Amino acid sequence: MGRYSAIFEDFHRAIHNNLFKFMELMNFRPTKQQEEIAVSIQRGAPRVCAKSGPGTGKTTFLGIAALWRTMRNPDAWTVATGPTLRQSKNFLDELNKSIERAHPIIRMVSEITSTKARFADRQKWGLDVFSASNPENAAGVHNEFLTVVIDEGSGVERGIFEKLEGTLTNRGSLMIVAGTACAAAVAAIL
Repeated sequence: MGRYSAIFEDFHRAIHNNLFKFMELMNFRPTKQQEEIAVSIQRGAPRVCAKSGPGTGKTTFLGIAALWRTMRNPDAWTVATGPTLRQSKNFLDELNKSIERAHPIIRMVSEITSTKARFADRQKWGLDVFSASNPENAAGVHNEFLTVVIDEGSGVERGIFEKLEGTLTNRGSLMIVAGTACAAAVAAIL
């Protein structure tokens, strides 16, 4: 981690197994439903589905949960998608807003553009977004502790789910799907 090593070490120890501590450092107060989902994520569930409508803080929560999963394992990777590139980029916009309110260490090690986030100046530690309009966008993503976030899962084609499911073969992988009818969308695939 180069120049961040000493600063990040204590922070990392505090958040490594504690999503709730991380949410606190992000200055984020989860709803009851978000707390329940956070417990599943923290316990290591390999698949999590969150039924939620617009305006509920779903995208912000997904971003924070994905950020925690990525930051707790250096060289971990997260991919986030939605039915359109605009929705996928909105995921990073919401994450960027959350980081702006976060603890200074989180702000210091995070760099976000319109399609990716990188941590501690490492190109192989981060988060990418892509549109779910083409199943090939999901091909070839493999990593230990890979987190896949699908926002508005009911609008994502079956082929994307299948491609992404195929990437979750490594240790510690997680798929989080959220949307108005995510249970039906996921049940057909998982």
